Amino acid sequence: MDAKAKSDDGKIVVRVNSGEISVSENEVAVLDILKLAKEHGLMPGEPDGYYLVGDKGKRTIEERIDVREECVFLTIPTRPTPVA
Repeated sequence: MDAKAKSDDGKIVVRVNSGEISVSENEVAVLDILKLAKEHGLMPGEPDGYYLVGDKGKRTIEERIDVREECVFLTIPTRPTPVA
């Protein structure tokens, strides 16, 4: 599959934490990815309290990133989080 290939519905599927989200653009704001992750229940906190870590390192909410199929990101909190 081409690095810029899209799924059947025309969206790019990227993995965030333990799940998948779909985006419609090749270049996406980190904050938008975090908001989608929150909407899909893939992270517990508010998007502005996190950053992404992927194959190209740490990406902050101010950045825009070039996404492709099979991108994998982890969300990392920027401040302490509650524990059970």
